[in-house]
Amino acid sequence: DEILLTAKQKANEMVTLAETKSKELSRTANEYVDDSLRRLEDVMVQALDEMRKARQQFKAVTKK
Repeated sequence: DEILLTAKQKANEMVTLAETKSKELSRTANEYVDDSLRRLEDVMVQALDEMRKARQQFKAVTKK
């Protein structure tokens, strides 16, 4: 009986630890993806601004 109780307690500890690590891994992965998307958005906004400026310059040159 004592061995079975100890095994169940150990199993419960292992499950709890696995759940905790799983939640932490999920949180970390979500932060990574969010940061990657934010950086991509920043790059795209900058590229769009540069494209708009280039278009304005092109229009200015071609109107002459």
